[in-house]
Amino acid sequence: MRAYLELGKIGIEFLKLRFKSTRMDEEGWRKECEKTAKKLLKKYNVVLDVEGQPGDGYLCANHTSWLDTLILPAQKMAGAVAKAETRNYPVMGKVFQTANCLFVERDKKSSRRETIEAIKNWPIMEKPLWVLPEGTCTANNEIGEFKKGIFVAAEKTGAPINVMVFYYTNQSLDWSREDSLIEGMKKYFYSGSGTIVKGRWIAPITVERGKVEEAMKKLRARMQTVLKELIDSCNETNV
Repeated sequence: MRAYLELGKIGIEFLKLRFKSTRMDEEGWRKECEKTAKKLLKKYNVVLDVEGQPGDGYLCANHTSWLDTLILPAQKMAGAVAKAETRNYPVMGKVFQTANCLFVERDKKSSRRETIEAIKNWPIMEKPLWVLPEGTCTANNEIGEFKKGIFVAAEKTGAPINVMVFYYTNQSLDWSREDSLIEGMKKYFYSGSGTIVKGRWIAPITVERGKVEEAMKKLRARMQTVLKELIDSCNETNV
């Protein structure tokens, strides 16, 4: 029952953001979104312990949980590549549209090509954009295989990719088993322990011409190394 109640409360916060978007400039609205995300995380006993800050350019991170939808905008509110069905979510869908999300229809054969083209043509230095290169939720202790969209776009534009790696200390937030949103929320709330989000912004990367595959491989390996360091630091704290 609590999961439905909390989802409703989140919906109310998103509704407030939707109304505010009509009365604020874009930069002010983004700051308001960041503040709202941090407020909700505090309410749900989430402690952010993230080193560093993002710069201009593309934004990317690993993808583990439904809670990522609050973690990422708490770092920097931006557009995002999102599943097409999220556009039709009550209230939240309107906020996603206001945030200039790119909606991907995964069932279409041409979807991947169209998404890459959209990312390549995005005015990235004026409008920040989150792209999660794994494309789906991956286990809390792993970095999954990458899709190439953000790397192809960075190769074309020359814009940097800002990279955050993070880890949840509460394993109930691992959404890689493809639980429904409600089931995922239930597991977290029933765990009763909150979570620390241990994270780090690492040095931005650029993608040289003709080196997309190399950049993908290097960044994935680097992120896996950093993720292991974060996990080890959490384990040492608990000893």
